[in-house]
Amino acid sequence: MVELKARILNTLRLPLPKEQLRSVKELNTERLSRLGIDTILLDFDNTIVPWKRELLDDSMREVIYGWIKDGFKVAVVTNAGKKRMEKVDLKAGEPVPVFHSLFKPGVKRLRRVLQKIGSEPEKTAMVGDLFFTDIIAGNRLGLYTILVNPYLIGVTNYFHKLLAFLSKVLFYAFYYTVGWFFHIADLNTPNETFESVHQIDFDRLIQAGFDTFIFDYDNTLSWWRTPPSAEAVKLLESLVSKGATVIVASNGRKERLESFKKYFGDRIVVLGNARKPLKRRVERLLKRLGKNPHETVVIGDQLFTDIFMGSLLKAYTIKVEPIDRSHEFFVTRFLRSLEKTIELFQRGKPTVRGREDEKV
Repeated sequence: MVELKARILNTLRLPLPKEQLRSVKELNTERLSRLGIDTILLDFDNTIVPWKRELLDDSMREVIYGWIKDGFKVAVVTNAGKKRMEKVDLKAGEPVPVFHSLFKPGVKRLRRVLQKIGSEPEKTAMVGDLFFTDIIAGNRLGLYTILVNPYLIGVTNYFHKLLAFLSKVLFYAFYYTVGWFFHIADLNTPNETFESVHQIDFDRLIQAGFDTFIFDYDNTLSWWRTPPSAEAVKLLESLVSKGATVIVASNGRKERLESFKKYFGDRIVVLGNARKPLKRRVERLLKRLGKNPHETVVIGDQLFTDIFMGSLLKAYTIKVEPIDRSHEFFVTRFLRSLEKTIELFQRGKPTVRGREDEKV
């Protein structure tokens, strides 16, 4: 019965992408690379060209060529037939393999594509405009799926525009009903989990390009309503000495965090009344500091505040176990009980690979 429920849940979440963008051109390849992704599979019609067009426009060609120069493998994977794709000329500056007649959301031929180009599913992103073909196929194979709006630049045909509009309507009908629950589960899913902040390999994260670390305070760095321990001070001191920006963001009053000034002065940033899980105050702080959320790690002991907020920022998130549960408020204890439920609906997120992992 448990296995049957798991299958049903996995089937229901298949149309839900890991990420949504307005255009392929918004793809943040630095972030993908940081997550260990080295291959980008692109749908063709309405993803990189308007429907039934045969040539890439200059701006799209430049984007794809830029990815190849940055070391990504790029391939076109389409349901279009052989005759149609024989007329296509990508002219991307580098050879881009084109695979046609794939019958997405079927995965048999798509799996062969990965084997042919020498890519692993967990290191591959699937980008397309149709959730019922591209996204379902990608999720079935365990790829990092990205849904983009239909590419309609220069399109004047009203029928083509109507089809693109209908595909979006169908997706949002799913997204704001069944999909919304799974989306909330995704927002509450960390990239990594550890027993304690002291088990985290911060050197690995810094090597991957993360330069900002946001810590929750109570039950993450220290016991509830106590000054920071010597061990926590040593950890933050180590990060500061390595050039990282350290932020302690708590929903408690700022006055409670003043003890940090005693140890660090202005070398770390303290944010009280952070209003997690809302991202607004933390986002403003990062902007003021000139820091990129994609290069930020959020670390905390609660899914519904720390991890949810980090996911809204599109930061890298790490969940740790609470140091002490005995003095928590009723609301916190209630949220902890909900965490057990939401964990049943979580799916994995990409994790940063260390240099040793990349050599294997």
